[in-house]
Amino acid sequence: MMKNKVFILFVTLLVVNVSFSQTKFVKKEISLKAPYVVEVYTMPFCGHCKVVESKLKTYNISYVEKNIFLSKKLQAEMRKRSHGEEGTPRIFINDHYIGGRKDFDQLNDATLMKLAKGQPITINIKVPDDEP
Repeated sequence: MMKNKVFILFVTLLVVNVSFSQTKFVKKEISLKAPYVVEVYTMPFCGHCKVVESKLKTYNISYVEKNIFLSKKLQAEMRKRSHGEEGTPRIFINDHYIGGRKDFDQLNDATLMKLAKGQPITINIKVPDDEP
């Protein structure tokens, strides 16, 4: 019986961590100024989440973690803000959608250092292809 519960939990984690978004995205370059609010939607046992959080901690960048595991409200909020993308992590800076880990990894060291120091930054955000 316990094996079945573990399997169901694993399948649930796997399904929630897969993105089924039909939205087509384009990258848009924007400039931002401090104060910065970094938000990361996460799930327990999410390796990509741990990597993003570790990198933020390495640069001493404060962030708000939003664990969606047991919160339907946060899951819906994340889906809405990320235009249907459901996998974790989902990262936002000053309410601008950065994307997932692969998108976050594209932020270079100089940008992360500026972010940590509260200096102006220029980054790429993900926007739906039909958005102006």
